Amino acid sequence: MKTNFAMPYTESGITLHFPDNNYFCFENCTLYQKYSGNHFKEMDACWIDVANKTFYLIELKDHTNANLNQTETLNKIVWNLVKKTIDSYAMLLAVLLATPKSSNLQSCIPLYFDNTFQFKFVHIIKTNAHQREQVMFIKDAFTPKIKPYRELLAFSYCGVITYEQAQKHFDWVR
Repeated sequence: MKTNFAMPYTESGITLHFPDNNYFCFENCTLYQKYSGNHFKEMDACWIDVANKTFYLIELKDHTNANLNQTETLNKIVWNLVKKTIDSYAMLLAVLLATPKSSNLQSCIPLYFDNTFQFKFVHIIKTNAHQREQVMFIKDAFTPKIKPYRELLAFSYCGVITYEQAQKHFDWVR
């Protein structure tokens, strides 16, 4: 299987260690690289859990040095997460719809997937102990903004969790 980053993969002080080679990242796809200069965003890592027919898209953020008490900062973080979710899903939809540009994206994805897969968007945020409460504010602001997209596009899950929650919930987050 083709992969385009080495395991384990660490970004923002968060390490992912997927159990197989069904992972990739959009940032290594030439089509994404072409569009990224135009404010087109992507989520950091993707993993396809074949056994459970689940396609995970994972964003890793370290906000330990951010001032999460400022409304402006929180709004910027939230809209960035929304944009990353929608742009990443747009790339997957291009593959599912076999658009003219999708073959480049498909070549980055290690195996076939279809619309019977669940799509789960997981935004993992690393914070200091005193900032963990602010992650709930991010989640509370993110949820209504992503809701129309989630309902329209039938995401199985799209949420914001702390690094500690991710470590408890996913055995591939370390």
